[in-house]
Formats: sequence, structure tokens, C-alpha cells
Amino acid sequence: PAYPMSLALEASITDVNRQQWSARSTVLVHPADVTAGLRAQRAFVRAGEALPIEAVVSDLDGNLVAGQKLVVTGARLDYEWTPDGYREVEVDTATCETVSGKAPVSCLVPTKRGGRYAVTTVVTDIYGRKSQTRIHVWVTGDDSAPDRELQKDAIEIVPDRASYAPGDTASLLVMAPFAPAEGILTVQRQGIVALQRFRLEKRSQVVTVKLDASHYPSVVARVDLVGAAPRENMAGIPDASLTPRPAHAAGEVTLKVPPAERTLAIEATPRDKKLDPGAETSVDVAVKDARGRPTPGAVVAIAVVDESILALTGAKLPDPIEAFYRQRSSDTTEIQLRDLVWLARPQEVNLSARGEPSKNKKD
Repeated sequence: PAYPMSLALEASITDVNRQQWSARSTVLVHPADVTAGLRAQRAFVRAGEALPIEAVVSDLDGNLVAGQKLVVTGARLDYEWTPDGYREVEVDTATCETVSGKAPVSCLVPTKRGGRYAVTTVVTDIYGRKSQTRIHVWVTGDDSAPDRELQKDAIEIVPDRASYAPGDTASLLVMAPFAPAEGILTVQRQGIVALQRFRLEKRSQVVTVKLDASHYPSVVARVDLVGAAPRENMAGIPDASLTPRPAHAAGEVTLKVPPAERTLAIEATPRDKKLDPGAETSVDVAVKDARGRPTPGAVVAIAVVDESILALTGAKLPDPIEAFYRQRSSDTTEIQLRDLVWLARPQEVNLSARGEPSKNKKD
């Protein structure tokens, strides 16, 4: 299959003293210039209901590619006996077709029986190279009770930088599964250190967080949203004629604030490049702060060790900054009352979008 693969590269060298040095790295190899992304809109559905799947196509830089034909295939995974033992097979195969756009597109994959389903799609780049994407979704049996719990959706938060300095304002792109919504942004570090309320008008919106030196070396930015989303009918398809259901979502991201202002740069220059055993020399040491200014009165410790001994023991010098500025967890626990909400069955409580009883309601 045309899956992305991770290649491990390793090299070893041996010097004249028979000491061996090794290095290892990994590289991700994509089978094509484009790749597909699949996401199930529901954690599971009942047998006979359609699987609602969202799909995107992007290039290797993450830019969405429109106009790509997508054939999404769903198949129930079963096992059959062979002379070599049990083998996984795909049965009850069904497909749906769509075309990629600049936003996720939806596709409904029919199901027949309960079980574990594999949802697969293959995209092809301009050179004819293929890239396959697969996810797995559960389908409950025909006699299973429908899921009436109000599932919490996920929010994706993308910071505008990899790290920040004290005084910076972090811009966070919040990508929500529904809008409009009321939101709370909390900055957490061994508790809640900041809280602000905002309104999300669109599914993607930017919120900002002011950072300072008290946030060394990192803080957690969390977004909680409440709002409404389309209610699904008995076929598992969003139905605009039904009253929207309540919805809630949450997501968080770690914002790195490295203590660069507290870091000293040390430069050691020996007077002699080479020495005979038993000889003495001196070492000139220059200590500068983060802005490159000399730091008088700095306490310096110099250790002279045989480097070959260090290589044999695998010793590494620890970073003293990590000892003083350790990562701290958020240490917060949230209680979601919406986790206790049960959704009404459409066939039992049939609500129209205007709050009027449906004319075809049956007792």
C-alpha cells in the first residue's frame, strides 16, 4: 500500500583508539506530492446507518488542494480461516464519491452490519503516484441502543509561533466544529492564571494571549466552547428541520516561553592548544548575558575530564536551566455538566426548527 513511511538512518564510525561513535536519525518519506485526510464525524453509528466522513486533500506543506476526485470506500473487517491461520478480509464494501475543496467535504458511506469498519481513500498526484489513507470506525449491531450521549467535540488550536518571549502576545487560531459559540480561554499553570471570555462568530477565529516572565518555561492555553449543532435524524444524517442540539467542545495547546533572558553564554579559550602529560595551562573564560553584555562576578566551575572516558560511559552534561525551570502541568480539573445531557430521540420527541410539533408525529 502507498502509505507514508518513516525510514531510520544510522551510521557508526570507529577511531584509531577503537572507540565507536554512532548517530541515528529518521526521515519521513511520502509516496506522493498530495495526501488525503479522513475524519469520522461520529465515534460510531448503528448498523444500516451511513458513516458521515469528512475528507480533505493537501500537499506536503499542508495547503489544501481543491478539485481532486475522492472515492471513499468503507468495508467491514472480518476473519476467514486459511491453511496459514486466520486472515483479515474486507466484506460488505460500499463507496461514496466526492471532490475535494478548500474546506473539508462530507461523504456518507453506507453500512449493513455491525463491526469494525475500515474507511479508505486513495489520491493520485500529477505524476501518477498514489497515496492511501485509512481510518477505522465502529458500527454497532442492529439490536444495539442508539447513542444518545452528548459527545464532546475537539477544538484544534494553532499558535502563530513555536516559542515566545516575555511581553509577546500569542495569536491562537481556534478551529471549532460549530459556530457561533460562546467561549472561555484559560491560561493554566498549576491552576488558572488568566481567564477571558469571547464569542466565536465563525468556525475559525483568532484569539490572543499576553505572556510574561511568570510563564517560564511554558503554559497551557485551553479553549472551551458551548453552542449548538445540527441534530441528526434516525439515519445519522444532520437534519435542518429538527431543532439544533446543544454542543460543546474543548481543546488546548502548550505555549513555550523559554527562559532565554535567564541564560548565560560561556566561552572558554585555552591558552595552549596542546599539552604534555603533567603540564599546566590557563583557560580564559568569558561570560555574557542573553543580550551579549559581560557578566562580572559570575561563578564559573571548570572540569577537566578525559573525553574518551566520557564517551565510554555515555555521560552527558545536564542543562542547568532545566533544573531551575522545570515543565509544570496545568493541575486543573474541569467538570462538564453537558456530559450528563441525553439527546431526545427524533422519533419520540419530534421538534421542528421553529419549535412546532411535526405534523407526521406518531404516538
